[in-house]
Amino acid sequence: MKAIVRQATMADKDEIWNLLKKAYGQRSKFKFPKRWNWEFVENPYWEGKELPIYIAVQDGKIVGQTCAMYVPLSMGRDTYQAAWSVDTIVLPECRRQGIGGQLQRLSASMHRIFMSLSMSPANRRIKTKFGSKPIVTVYSLRRWIKVNRVSFCNAVTRRIAKSKSLSESWELGCRFLCLDGILMSIINAGIAIRNSLAKQPDPNSDITIREVAIFHDEIDKFWEKTRHQYGVMVERDRKYLNWKYVEQPHMKHRKFIATRDNEICGYMVLRKSELPESNVGIISDLYSSIEDKKTLEKLIGFAVDFFTNNVEAIRCATSIDEFKEVLTRFCFSNEQEDVLVAYSNENGLMKKLEGHQGPWFMSKGDHDWDQYPLARLKYKFSIFHLSAFPIFRRFVDLLFKDKNK
Repeated sequence: MKAIVRQATMADKDEIWNLLKKAYGQRSKFKFPKRWNWEFVENPYWEGKELPIYIAVQDGKIVGQTCAMYVPLSMGRDTYQAAWSVDTIVLPECRRQGIGGQLQRLSASMHRIFMSLSMSPANRRIKTKFGSKPIVTVYSLRRWIKVNRVSFCNAVTRRIAKSKSLSESWELGCRFLCLDGILMSIINAGIAIRNSLAKQPDPNSDITIREVAIFHDEIDKFWEKTRHQYGVMVERDRKYLNWKYVEQPHMKHRKFIATRDNEICGYMVLRKSELPESNVGIISDLYSSIEDKKTLEKLIGFAVDFFTNNVEAIRCATSIDEFKEVLTRFCFSNEQEDVLVAYSNENGLMKKLEGHQGPWFMSKGDHDWDQYPLARLKYKFSIFHLSAFPIFRRFVDLLFKDKNK
């Protein structure tokens, strides 16, 4: 029987939650009820009576969904209600029937601005087919602090699993020669040396940083003062920041304000991962005047000190070249790139999105790509590719060269 695609109502809640149980298993407890209510029902930017959730019903059961998380999008002097595409699911037995495409086309048609950043290749293809356009590249960056021995060994084992001879040699080397321990000492020594050569904040800076429990009206004044420097961004006023970083369930965000002469000059939101996540520190949000590199340096240096000795690596994301430049000086390197795509069925608004004036501001906290328990470290052996230590490149080539090929 062909699936019927429609917008959900509160009467569908129990069936939607059953779908989430099937799709996410044990992890579903982090999808509902707390996060579900926060993201959709209690979202301060949701103005409709029906849920911002679109479902596929087949034989009387919900077999798929896609959802919209509303945010206020600032473009120039105007603010629009925009929708992030989130939580697209189709049960395995119902895939390859075009249900995912129907769901996303329906969702896109219901919003003036429809956006997505973190998505599967299949979802990206679907969005491209119905007219979503690439808008801005967002850079995910990472600074290694100290690589964990167990994580590293597991990564090596996975990397060489297809070669029986290499796998056996690696196992024997670790068992009798403590090869893993020797390698870890070399790697972490190299990381420590490189980090010691990184940019350091000015010790005589007149900028002070303090932690806050919530954002107050002073952040609104700072937002209004700086918003014109960015062409497009989700608003950073206290209403949004408190909803995103104070009220969001399962996320232990730490909020910090930077001040100069008793006036706010920037803010930052940090999160330390928790099991079963990888041991990482996350800069969820980082904001200042685009021209104020001193504040950026102070905030980034503070984050490095905050996480050092407690995590394997620090991760963050930005779409702003000036931010990326400063992060690079603090030994953050590019981990991956994601392209934000957007769609509007209003021709004039679509042209405005594509031809926006000024930079589009994005951070790790935008969209929903930082949520518990999804923080993972990707070991691609880029830890060896330290520009200051090219000998590591040769070492890795020798270590992972399969002589059977």
